[in-house]
Amino acid sequence: MNPRDALVAWARAQVGSNDRAGYWAQALGYDPGAKKAWCGAFCLAGLHAVGIATDHKWGIDGSGFIGPLGLEHHRTSYPKPGDIGYQDRPYQHHFIVTDADRHTFSSVDGNQGTPGVQERHRVLDPYKYTFYSIESLLHVADTEPSPALPVLRMGSHGPDVAELQRLLGIRDDGSFGPKTAAAVMNFQRQHGLDADGVVGKFTWEKLHGT
Repeated sequence: MNPRDALVAWARAQVGSNDRAGYWAQALGYDPGAKKAWCGAFCLAGLHAVGIATDHKWGIDGSGFIGPLGLEHHRTSYPKPGDIGYQDRPYQHHFIVTDADRHTFSSVDGNQGTPGVQERHRVLDPYKYTFYSIESLLHVADTEPSPALPVLRMGSHGPDVAELQRLLGIRDDGSFGPKTAAAVMNFQRQHGLDADGVVGKFTWEKLHGT
């Protein structure tokens, strides 16, 4: 799967989620608190999750992440799937483009409150929305392993969790609960990783012996 498709797939898989703290942790390294809007953190968390922007952090000082990523010089009038959209009225807001033509676009947006992450469809209005191409970041993703497995943490469910549990040698019920978290943290400590209980790129690599 190419990086753009991987980012779109990740974004769509988050629809309905309200994991504000988790997205902030991926984007910044910690959770700055519930008062901080997280639409941009959601976008950066996605870029991290699929290996496109692993070394970048959200600018908590107000600089956001467009600047630190170097995307301010890569505006585009015709966004592609995976590009980042932005609007500043009636409020500042970032989103991940999932599909676009010359007149309309779809996106996945991280939003405060309920319903949290949602998919939206809008008219492509150049006076209302600014789009930033991620093309300049993709050479980084091309040199890294394709992240076929998602970031997992407490509350995750499904076959990826069952695979994780099998690799850890514990009961594979597909539910990431306290026992799985304890096993993950123990594994991370044994392999010199931060014992945060979150299974990301480096933990997967250790689990698979790479």
